[in-house]
Amino acid sequence: MLLFKKVASSFLLEIDLMTDVTINRAKAVTKEEVGLLELNDLFEYRMENPYMFTGKVERVRIRIDADQFTQVVDWFSDRFKVVGYDVDENKYFDIELKVNLNSFTFWVLQYSGCVEVLDRGKKGEKSYRNKIKETLKKALEKYEKDER
Repeated sequence: MLLFKKVASSFLLEIDLMTDVTINRAKAVTKEEVGLLELNDLFEYRMENPYMFTGKVERVRIRIDADQFTQVVDWFSDRFKVVGYDVDENKYFDIELKVNLNSFTFWVLQYSGCVEVLDRGKKGEKSYRNKIKETLKKALEKYEKDER
């Protein structure tokens, strides 16, 4: 029951918007068929992989606008730690969480207007923050082509 509550709470907003739900009786795929033999905790896997890309799980630190804090809760349940915030807590929160960086890149891009990746560990060209910056530059170039 506890696992159900954790999973259900992380999907609460999505569940209440569903209509015309049908039950599919398709045969489930096994962990072996998918290649996830080491998977012991599906909830943890879901929290570390917001999008279904494989990769190494690492700690990352982000800054999120205070009014968007619920996005972190919706996606990552209680699997994060607040490590800093604006003095009056109205501007931002600094959050640390363990995620697959290949998956998390897409989450960061989705919320790029209200999220900033903070440097943690590696600096410069090899940093995750720089990877996000380069990805955003490439995306912007696609839109700037039309302006030329």
